[in-house]
Amino acid sequence: MISGDYEHYKLFARLVNGRPASTFRDLLALKSAARPIPLAQVEPAEAILARFDGAGMSLGALLPRRTRRSPSP
Repeated sequence: MISGDYEHYKLFARLVNGRPASTFRDLLALKSAARPIPLAQVEPAEAILARFDGAGMSLGALLPRRTRRSPSP
């Protein structure tokens, strides 16, 4: 149920964050960078967004090249 009620969200967050680890992801935590990365070293949003194009996310684009089958002669 989606209520938009912040109290419902806080209850949900408390239940999720307080449960025992059930997946590997549950064992990970975010770590803040020691220093911020200079903007000059950050990839532009346009370059990142281009990788999320529908064709770029196709199964063929995700398979390693060596496992792709070549057409038979």
